Parts: sequence; structure tokens; C-alpha cells
Amino acid sequence: MSGSSALGTCLPYLNTISIAQGAVRSVLKVINSRPKIDPYSLDGIVLNNMRGSIRLKNVHFSYPSRRTLPILKGVSLQVAAGQKIALVGSSGCGKSTIVNLLLRFYDPTRGKVTIDDIDVCDLNVHKLREQIGVVSQEPVLFDGTLFENIRMGYEHATMEEVQEACRIANASDFIKRLPDGYGTRVGERGVQLSGGQKQRIAIARAIIKNPRILLLDEATSALDTEAESIVQEALEKAQKGRTTVIVAHRLSTIRNVDQIFVFKNGEIVEQGTHAELINKRGAFFEMTQAQVLRQEKEEEVPENKALVENSQETPSRVPKVNVSIPSQERTEPSSPSGRVGRPVARPQFKSFRYTSITESIHKKCSFYRHQR
Repeated sequence: MSGSSALGTCLPYLNTISIAQGAVRSVLKVINSRPKIDPYSLDGIVLNNMRGSIRLKNVHFSYPSRRTLPILKGVSLQVAAGQKIALVGSSGCGKSTIVNLLLRFYDPTRGKVTIDDIDVCDLNVHKLREQIGVVSQEPVLFDGTLFENIRMGYEHATMEEVQEACRIANASDFIKRLPDGYGTRVGERGVQLSGGQKQRIAIARAIIKNPRILLLDEATSALDTEAESIVQEALEKAQKGRTTVIVAHRLSTIRNVDQIFVFKNGEIVEQGTHAELINKRGAFFEMTQAQVLRQEKEEEVPENKALVENSQETPSRVPKVNVSIPSQERTEPSSPSGRVGRPVARPQFKSFRYTSITESIHKKCSFYRHQR
């Protein structure tokens, strides 16, 4: 009897259990799957003394979700240890894909990516990523303290090491002004910080582990001019002694790099120093000119807006001006009908008087008509 009662109690939940079984299959499929690139694997070569030289040899690549759409088409480039290079081009031309290949989030479809002349596919993934620092366009901060967020770059870092990283990243001054200093909570996704402050924390987190390679993926493109200058200064400090790959949106930030590679449709169409590419007057020169014109237009918009706002000021805000009128143009105090009217200059008074008399006669005639 008790068994049948228990079974009756469970019957309404059988449908829910069936739905849960279907859902858990999808979850377990993800949990039990083994990625092709395993960051926790112990296999692979460990570079204890990485120099940081990079080379791409005839690299072709398509993302797994769009295998028919090639992103990189035979890209070859070389970066010496300690050199600074920039990758520029329109959106979708393959710049950020190279960053993903260096971090080994993906493997190339064809060709080789090597670091210190060793194929990255042969390196231990975890140790490789320990030697690479990344600062992206939108830094990811967690709901913890500033100290905890910076220490995520190197979990064994001491307070002194965190402070030194913040000094290089131009972050120590604003942190000292906070009530709780390094113990200040940043909120979910760093909502308590400005865009420039978040980027400086991200720079400190990237360099605290003293990486040999630094990847900057449009690190200043989302900042205003004032914040950009502060962050750019911090980035230049962080680049010293490191191989640096910069994916640039604002071309004014890459004047001092050793080499610039211009991408178009997944291929390198130009390369050289900033001065060489400007003198060549090719694709890079056209991009620079277009960006300058766009910036000038953006600067004109606030000026025009200010002019419009000033022209639309209310009369109470417009300063009063006393104007003396010559005697022949003085205004009459009131209209002939006895009503206080708009002041009228003497040359116009005659027509105004006739109009007022006509209006008065018309009103009186209307009054008599109604009386009859």
C-alpha cells in the first residue's frame, strides 16, 4: 500500500525527470569532451628560457564553424626577439586571428607558427601561455578586489610585485586615491572603474608574470583621447624588453614600431616602417589619410553642436542691449485706439493708424448690427 502511494506521488514528476535527462546529456557531452588543444595536458616541449622570436610560414586558416571561408591566405612574417610590430587593416582581414594562433586557441589549417624556431603545436600549451601576456580591447575583470584581479595574471605574486606591475602600468596613482587601495572591489566586469582604469589594471595583470611576448589586441580603440594617452604611455613602458605584437585600430599609436604589416583580405599587401609606408603612398597611406579626415569630422561635430546650442538660448539668457533711437525714429507710447501696442517707428505709424481706425469702425458696425 505504501509503495503504491509513493509511486503515485512520483507520477506527476516523471515528465520533469524525462526533460532533465535530455538536458543533462548535452551538459555531459561538453564536460566529457576532450579538446584537440588541451591547456591542462602535460605533454609538449617546455621553453624555460624563451627568447620570443616569432615566425609564420605560409599560414592558411579557416575557423571550424566556417571552413569554406578562408581568413588567412599564405601569410608569412618574421619577428625578431624584442622587436615591436603592428598588424593593421580593416575588420575581418585576419589581424586578431594571428593573436589566436600565437596563443594556440587554434591551429593553422596549413603552414607553421613557430616561437624560437619550434612549432607551437609541439610546445606545452600551459607553459606557452604563461610566457605570453595579452591586453585586449575589452578587459575582463571579476567581482573581487583590485589585488585579486591583478594577481590572476600570476597566482603566486606578492603585494610588492603587484605594486610594481601597477607602477609600470600607470595604475598606482589612482589606486592610492581609492579609500581601500588595493582592497577596493571593482564590481562585476569592473563597473566601478572607468575604461582607462580598467585597461591599466589589465596591463598590470598581463605584465606581472614578466612575459617574453606581449600581445596588444586593439587595447586603446575603445578609449577617449585623454584616457588613450595615459594607457598608451603605460603600454610603451610594458613593451620594453619584450617581443610585442600590436593589433592597431588607431594608426597614430604605432609610429614607433619596428615593422608594420598591412593586411587586406587575409593577405599581407604592404610591410615596412611607418615612414617607409607613408612615403610609398599605398594602402597604409590611404588608411592614415582616411582616419585623419574622420577624426577632423568628429571634432567638428561638438563645435557645431555648441554653436547651435548658443543660438537657441532663451531670451532670459541673452544680455540686454540699450539702443538709442534717433528723434525722427522714436516710437509712440501707445496705439490710437487706447490699447497698449507694439512700439512703432514714425515712418510706419501712418499705415498702423489707418489699420487701427478701420478695425475700430468694423467693430462698431458689428455692435450696431447686433443691437438691431
